[in-house]
Amino acid sequence: MLRISISSPQIKGSFPLSLLSLMILNIQGANAEELIEFSSKAAATMPTIKIEAMSELDPIKSYIDYDKANVTRNGLDKKDIPQTVDTIDVQKYKIYGSNDLSVMLQGTPGVSTSYDMRGDGITIRGFGADTGDIYRDGIRESGQVRRSTANIERIEILKGPASVLYGRSAGGGVVNMVSVHDKFHRTLILSGFCLLKIAKISLNSSFFPKPIKR
Repeated sequence: MLRISISSPQIKGSFPLSLLSLMILNIQGANAEELIEFSSKAAATMPTIKIEAMSELDPIKSYIDYDKANVTRNGLDKKDIPQTVDTIDVQKYKIYGSNDLSVMLQGTPGVSTSYDMRGDGITIRGFGADTGDIYRDGIRESGQVRRSTANIERIEILKGPASVLYGRSAGGGVVNMVSVHDKFHRTLILSGFCLLKIAKISLNSSFFPKPIKR
């Protein structure tokens, strides 16, 4: 039988090889138990993760999906209207300096636009809408060459016949420009000018302790 002599401060003597293997296994098992016990006591703590998101009313947000549409004059949700209603948030166009109504309507399904020095050319589902089917807050716009979008918050396109709502319609649909309304929960000041010497200043704030109801 093969025997191995060990001389150490803890273990002294001569042991068979099989017994020595068993002793080594016992020592390794003891070390593993100590490691597991140490790991359970010193549990790792992950750092706190902070997530920030933009508000729905953040001016940088490019598109807002509005639930209601003023173009129907009845306060219904868009999902309850038996016609197609598209809503365009004009803020994403103003960021890039586009203020023309025809440019803002580009890309809307069923709507084709053109623009020249004579004015905006707007066609909805094959019917011309640039002369009598453009509205601002539900009131028909006059036949202007260029329609201002300086104080417009969104544009609503109601597709399909709308004469029952407005008394007349070409048949393709109507375009309703919704003006900016007061928001008393925040303060916003915008100012700017362009090369044409046109200045714009917008102040949106409440100067009274209680909100004013329109």
